[in-house]
Amino acid sequence: MSFYNLKELNIKLLDFVNLLSPLGVVKKIVSNGEKHLFEIYFHNKVSVYDGKLNIQKKTNIIDSTILKLFSDSKLGYIINENSCIIEIPNLLKIDTSKISDCKLLGKSIKKQLPKDLSKILNEGFNLKNRTITDPESINIINFEGFNSVNL
Repeated sequence: MSFYNLKELNIKLLDFVNLLSPLGVVKKIVSNGEKHLFEIYFHNKVSVYDGKLNIQKKTNIIDSTILKLFSDSKLGYIINENSCIIEIPNLLKIDTSKISDCKLLGKSIKKQLPKDLSKILNEGFNLKNRTITDPESINIINFEGFNSVNL
């Protein structure tokens, strides 16, 4: 496992808006430099409690993806069946056993991510016994330390 920043992988925030499109429409983006938060409205309703995909408790990474479901210490996961907040850290932890060149790794991520997102849309999340906040009750632009990103 190695860490790569988005610049090394030649992936821009605008690329993520396009890459996240299989999951839904990106409405807002905020960033604090270390992590970027995307508010996404799903194309179809997504199961939140009885889906197949788990979220790793310590890292908040969605199973078999590089994406994180944003979790706040007070609010918990910010998700409902229509929308959620996805976190993309500036440093991505990636298994490099198959590909060692950064540019090829970036292309591989761009190719695999839409498949992972379709899986999320079809299978949903398993967030039983987790703290959840409705994204419609908050505004991510008001998160302390984050600034709105205009593309």
